[in-house]
Amino acid sequence: MSKKQPAKDHLYSVGTTASLRWAGAKGKVAHVEVATYADPTITIQGEKRGCIEFPVSDIRWMRAGKEFGRTTHWRTVIARERGSDIVFDGSWSGDYPDLVLHIAEEMEALGRFDRVQRGLRGWENLAHLLIFGGICLMLLYAPYDTWRLYGADWKPGAYAIWGGFALLPLIGLIYVVGTWWRWYRPRRVRDWEDLERVLV
Repeated sequence: MSKKQPAKDHLYSVGTTASLRWAGAKGKVAHVEVATYADPTITIQGEKRGCIEFPVSDIRWMRAGKEFGRTTHWRTVIARERGSDIVFDGSWSGDYPDLVLHIAEEMEALGRFDRVQRGLRGWENLAHLLIFGGICLMLLYAPYDTWRLYGADWKPGAYAIWGGFALLPLIGLIYVVGTWWRWYRPRRVRDWEDLERVLV
């Protein structure tokens, strides 16, 4: 497996998120150190005050995702064995891809690369399916219901018109499900290239 090498050795800067502020790291920027020891440790220092520290071995899983509805919105969630989830928002800093790759590198060294995932959180990808998929299904139902009620009285040209109306939401539904399957659903990354696709 080939992998992109982190541009910096240990220290990275990212924007703070609500989860970091709730955990005690205050300020607009958080400085994250990934220290490589016998037990690799992640230290998150708030720009104003507050510090969060936990070993890489405490990570249950790390999930990197990309929100395609917004052009520059990347997010990585770190679920910990002891403590609340930590979220890094990649829209704030160019350090973000290197930070995620560095943490994944340390997880691989501990034999835990199978815990590196890609996709969005459960409620987010479910909301994507329910909202956008539901809209497409509603738009698809309208031509069907019209055909069921009035189709017997249609002239031949009407079938082509309503068939066209039905085709558009059907294509939209296929696109929504395909986007969810490719980008949003939580799954293990296959390799380093698979992880890098959601970091750029």
